[in-house]
Amino acid sequence: MKITSLCYIENNNKYLLLNRNKKENDENKGKYIGIGGKFKEGESPFDCVKREVFEETGLKIESPIYKGIVTFVSDQYGTE
Repeated sequence: MKITSLCYIENNNKYLLLNRNKKENDENKGKYIGIGGKFKEGESPFDCVKREVFEETGLKIESPIYKGIVTFVSDQYGTE
């Protein structure tokens, strides 16, 4: 099972989403999704989401708010 982070950045009731369009075999190709990615070994959820937000947007977030755990189950792409 893949362990990943997912972050929704909200400002004035608007959300920053990414349009996935670079990787040819991306399971999210063509979709608008929140920001996130795979944990590195030994990384905390907060460290992972802060790193992924910076890598994908250039934004530095200081205090992300933990909201919960989501499990995606797919016969095609595996469980995440």
